[in-house]
Amino acid sequence: MTESSLRSQIRDDASTILQPVTPALTAAGVSGTRFSAMAAVAASSATEDIHALAGRDAAAKASIAYVYESYLSFGAVLAYRVANVVHRLQSEFLSRSVSARLIASAAHSITERAKVETGVDIHPGAQIGRRFVVDHGYGTVIGEQVEIGDDCYCLQNVILGGRSIGYSSGLHGTRRHPRLGHRVEIDRKSTRL
Repeated sequence: MTESSLRSQIRDDASTILQPVTPALTAAGVSGTRFSAMAAVAASSATEDIHALAGRDAAAKASIAYVYESYLSFGAVLAYRVANVVHRLQSEFLSRSVSARLIASAAHSITERAKVETGVDIHPGAQIGRRFVVDHGYGTVIGEQVEIGDDCYCLQNVILGGRSIGYSSGLHGTRRHPRLGHRVEIDRKSTRL
């Protein structure tokens, strides 16, 4: 798989991920001409992500084609990248609450579908840096207020979520979800900086 064919395929996949939510986004007032641009932005980040996964996972043997064809965890990250682009549209439509709600629902729909297909739950509002890897991702949960730096690596069953059930981030001005810096590796048992 050449680099240009990889980019093209990932962009096509991003467009496919957008298709089910296109009616909602159109109803919200998002111009149809923006869909291609949104897919391209998500695909650009996801291309860096797949290179990082192929390079860091020994089982992948540095084969981007192998990762692309067989790693569901990459599909979850791609879906997050698409959902995050959609989620960020809300700021343009805040004055129209119905539009903002439709956009938020569309972004959640994308990540909910990915959660069912991959076992990885990444909130579309999470802020995730470049070259992000989820490996053996089943059971991984990344919450709305999570901030993850560049070059981070998460293994299965990692939960970056709230401190307790019903805990609200608005209480006492505290954050509900954690922040990770750059180059953090995290699994269920330990965090390596």
